[in-house]
Amino acid sequence: MPEWPNGTASRAVGLVPTQVQILSAAFYGGVQLINATVCLPIRNEQEISLGLKLQKVGAGKYNGYGGKKTDADKTIEDTARRELKEEAGIEAEDLEKVAELTFYWPQKPDWNQLVHVYVTRRWKGEIYAAEPDKITPEWHSLDKVPYDRMMPADQHWLPKVLKGEYVQATFVYNADNGLESFVFG
Repeated sequence: MPEWPNGTASRAVGLVPTQVQILSAAFYGGVQLINATVCLPIRNEQEISLGLKLQKVGAGKYNGYGGKKTDADKTIEDTARRELKEEAGIEAEDLEKVAELTFYWPQKPDWNQLVHVYVTRRWKGEIYAAEPDKITPEWHSLDKVPYDRMMPADQHWLPKVLKGEYVQATFVYNADNGLESFVFG
């Protein structure tokens, strides 16, 4: 496995020199990233609630609930709780951080994000379309997650999270939102 600047051995898939520079920048802090969250409600260890996004990055795809950190959020966990309430109408009683994912769009640098992923298994309220113009919530069996209707990176990191693994990964997308490369570690 290749050795990355932070000293860890990681699996790199399909990298070209410019992408290696972008991935290296993540280790050295050379690229501006938006702090964001994704929250995944899991019910009875059998189902996951995903929202069908209707706008912005990933429109027409399923995703967890989340968004950008604002100045009003004291912590990134506050962001996860706020976004979950805004998009799905529930208040998390527990949050478990399960992943830290970096996403790069070289052709759209304002989309570059560091995403903190949380799972919640207990919440107050019932999930509903709290922002029906932005996202439509749906429940999916954990053995039938619609990866073919999600962003391409999700099929690589989400199964690991659902198996109980903590995930750190970096993904590089092209201008058409296709996955160019990724690295775990």
